[in-house]
Amino acid sequence: MKKSFLSLIFIFLASLEIQSQGIIQRVVKVDNKYYLQGKNKLWEVVDSVITVKPLKDINDLRTEITPLHTDQLGYITVRVPKGISVYDYVELLKSTAEFETVEYDCIAHLCLYPNDYNGSTQSYINTINARDAWDITMGNPNVKVAIIDSGIDSSHVDLGYGYDTYSNLNTTQGWNYMTNSQYSPPQKRHGTRVAGIIGAKSNNNIGICGIAGGNHSKGVDLISYCITDTTDFPQTYVATAINNAVISGAKIINLSFDCVETSSINAAIENAYSNNVSIVCSSGNDSLNTISYPASHPKTIAVGAIGIGNIRETSSNYGQGLDLVTPGHYIYTTGLNNQYDQVSGTSVAAPQVSGAIALMLSINPDLTPSEIRCILRHTCKKIPSYTYTNGWNEEVGYGLLDVEVALLSLKSIEGPSIACGPATYTIPNLSIVYDISWHFNGTVANPLDSLIHVDYMPKNQCLIDNSSNVRLYDTLVAVISRYGQPLVTLRKPVYANLSKNLWYSQTPGVPNKYHYPTIPETYFDATQHELLTINPECYITLRCPRFKCMNITSTGTSGGCTRIDDETIQFKATRPPVGINQGLVTIYAAGVNGCNNFTIDIEVQKANILLQPSLSYSIDGDNLILSISKPESSEEGNASETNNNWDILIEEVQSGRILVTGLNLQLGSSRSINTTGWSPGIYTIRATNGIETLTKKVVIK
Repeated sequence: MKKSFLSLIFIFLASLEIQSQGIIQRVVKVDNKYYLQGKNKLWEVVDSVITVKPLKDINDLRTEITPLHTDQLGYITVRVPKGISVYDYVELLKSTAEFETVEYDCIAHLCLYPNDYNGSTQSYINTINARDAWDITMGNPNVKVAIIDSGIDSSHVDLGYGYDTYSNLNTTQGWNYMTNSQYSPPQKRHGTRVAGIIGAKSNNNIGICGIAGGNHSKGVDLISYCITDTTDFPQTYVATAINNAVISGAKIINLSFDCVETSSINAAIENAYSNNVSIVCSSGNDSLNTISYPASHPKTIAVGAIGIGNIRETSSNYGQGLDLVTPGHYIYTTGLNNQYDQVSGTSVAAPQVSGAIALMLSINPDLTPSEIRCILRHTCKKIPSYTYTNGWNEEVGYGLLDVEVALLSLKSIEGPSIACGPATYTIPNLSIVYDISWHFNGTVANPLDSLIHVDYMPKNQCLIDNSSNVRLYDTLVAVISRYGQPLVTLRKPVYANLSKNLWYSQTPGVPNKYHYPTIPETYFDATQHELLTINPECYITLRCPRFKCMNITSTGTSGGCTRIDDETIQFKATRPPVGINQGLVTIYAAGVNGCNNFTIDIEVQKANILLQPSLSYSIDGDNLILSISKPESSEEGNASETNNNWDILIEEVQSGRILVTGLNLQLGSSRSINTTGWSPGIYTIRATNGIETLTKKVVIK
């Protein structure tokens, strides 16, 4: 006990800090070894290399360094010279003022705890509804997944070329940083285990099914970046591997390890995110209530593990930033030398999400990382034994991955927005295993449902017969079910025979301002044409797909209507005379070739120009000063009537974190807000008084 007490005292006294690009590295020396103090544990410092980013070209530096490699964003791995400690070398380079970044590399850890249980089933496939999702897609070779890990065994018959003519492992891309070669047989099985969960060949009568392994043909394209041949390893190549994966065209990067936060890795993650690459990370296996890095980075997807009974695995890290969970207990997957292993941990939880994203991108390759994360969060299954606040729980995030519902949520109802006469609506490429109920506006009892006609086959199609020209301004709803269980609800607005209002403001000597109501773009498209006159008239462009089979006439226009194309007409509304505030334009569409007649009424109304209050800010040191100025009347218009009490909300754009809420600001006054402790980044300021909302964006450095 006495020795432990003395060690703790020494750690406290030997703690030093360096700060690089907003990242503070607290250095601790214990028993002649250097460590960095992480959020929840100590990370051993690599004593042979550090990472720097020069402020100028390396050839122009006064300080001599020995570079080992440079990543695509300018971060350089530098060898520590003999005869000097890594700590002294970091301090020396910092003192030269020639480097933007000087920081330590640390020993990273694979997020896995092994066991020797020999199972033979893939129960997790059913738990996350992957088997049902295969009725939609089993993967696409155009989707590339980079696995940054311990390498992948290309000789495994369930991953590479085996008893068939295809391989799910890309042998022309990727890199082994341990051997500085394209490929070398892996020394550790961790990466091969991860690869099998994502993309082991499916339906090939061998071994297991990967989540995106294809259907007896090539599935997802796996790219291996080997950064270690041990369980604990220098994180030197993490940032470089991420950057190379982006260059290779990967749209998903799987990181089943944790490490210490560095500027170079942060920059690589930001670069990947800006290039529409999703990074999936394991939350860590330390049984802590804080998730590990890089899972804690706000632009990665953090995955925890559940075990028996869908209860969080005891070892799985949890807490703020956790997105979702998947099974992480006795997961059966590929191993080295054509073997199969059964292992546990968040390392095998994360690749299940990577596989699910690969299936999502097989359906829609244009999805962004933000959209993917939103879909995953909102389609998770809630685990009944947990309580959720705003849909989230600290132990399981937004819930358990549901691959089938995530894929179904990408479907859409296709058909015309205008239902004049018969119109067909379809959910393309939907398997016949699903049942669909069609109705209007989410209510089975809606009287408009009498317009919907559904045949037994095909199930994914319905007919809306509006031959009687019923006025529609509603939403067509399709509820997709399986085994009697509703899974996803799809919606599409449908319109017919509408009357819509259009306002324009008129002030002598001032160009008109036009105020259009919220109306479907596919139905109504009104644009203004500025005329160089004191009191310009209102020109309106109107588009409707049904115009192509109509004869168009009008009242309330000057000179009638002019056809722009088959679907578009243009006309000039007659300005209401002095003393009259509004007029009416009516478009008559007379049907030909079996089309039904319909009319469109457009109200033209005079209105004053309204001047709004303005939200402004200034920065004074650590203080953000907000003010809302009063609008003033002018010859161009009148000040709007407004509520003088404004509620202020400030949100961090990157994380969505709310920093300020409930703050009251009076019109014409200002308030000072202290920003000490705020992270550098972009923040959105919103001011609302219940009638109007004003917004500004501010950069906090």
